[in-house]
Amino acid sequence: MWGIEVNNVTKKAILPDGTSDLLFENFNLRVKESEVVGIFGPNGCGKTTLLNMVSGISRPDSGEILIFGEKPGEKRIAYIFQDYRSSLFPWLTVRDNIVFPLSLRKMNKRDIDEKLNRMAENIKISFDMAKYPYQLSGGQQQYISILRGLISDPVAMLIDEPFSALDYSNSLWLMKKMSEIMDAVKIPAILVAHDINHLMRLSHRICFFSKKPTGIIKERHIKSDRAWRNQYFKYNEILEAMH
Repeated sequence: MWGIEVNNVTKKAILPDGTSDLLFENFNLRVKESEVVGIFGPNGCGKTTLLNMVSGISRPDSGEILIFGEKPGEKRIAYIFQDYRSSLFPWLTVRDNIVFPLSLRKMNKRDIDEKLNRMAENIKISFDMAKYPYQLSGGQQQYISILRGLISDPVAMLIDEPFSALDYSNSLWLMKKMSEIMDAVKIPAILVAHDINHLMRLSHRICFFSKKPTGIIKERHIKSDRAWRNQYFKYNEILEAMH
């Protein structure tokens, strides 16, 4: 069974003047059960719209999206947005930010602590969870938002440009931590990023998107060997095809 299936999806965006813009037409994408698929494409091609449809925030005009054989909304999905500053609560500690989804479910404190301790052992959270978000770097804050998405045991993860608001050093730190997370949780994930090197280090497969109506013009499978994944490969011909 596939982890994520996007089957023959068509989606139009309604513009301010009332006209429509065709984003996807009979679009297909499949993600294996523990595969990380990176998405790389030009601005405005519908990358975030795709994530919104997979998450269930918006619906395709036609076609079908399935998460382990069920429609979006029937399975728990972690959706990590690019703006960590607005997704974290500054008045809550790191710990309380991470476990916030469990608090919404009225889980008792002992069960919450046990679940957080298991996560900390599995993923090895390395900083003081009694601190507040403003006391941490941008990379650490984005890391908190990812952990908060994982605390509820999602079956899939969607990550929208997690490095876009980070400087180089924070991006390197977060890439390392995200690699550890992906190795630990082994769930299907779609990762959108503007930097091809981010996708090379974190993805098992990279899909290169065209301009609208968006299609996949090239796929690149990245070997599982991490040393090889960190190397640079030639992709100029693919970039030229996008434009």
